[in-house]
Amino acid sequence: MTATEAAFPGVTRHEITAQAGQTQFFVARTSKRKNAMMATAAGTGGGLLGLALGTAFTSGYDNPGPIDFFPLDEAAARTTIAELKLAQ
Repeated sequence: MTATEAAFPGVTRHEITAQAGQTQFFVARTSKRKNAMMATAAGTGGGLLGLALGTAFTSGYDNPGPIDFFPLDEAAARTTIAELKLAQ
């Protein structure tokens, strides 16, 4: 799986192995790197300087992309999906 975002300098890549008939569930959350870059941009007033500083400060993060994927077990996933349906 991959995730990209316009104007974000990185790509999230998450390898999975799928088998026929198997369902896998994941939750996607904003990555630690994106959170840090948003905080840096807010602290510097944004713009190119904020982007450059944020990119430099976060270059060593494990996930260079904007999203982190976390696997969910089936019971938790089905509960979450049911709650989303009720919220509609």
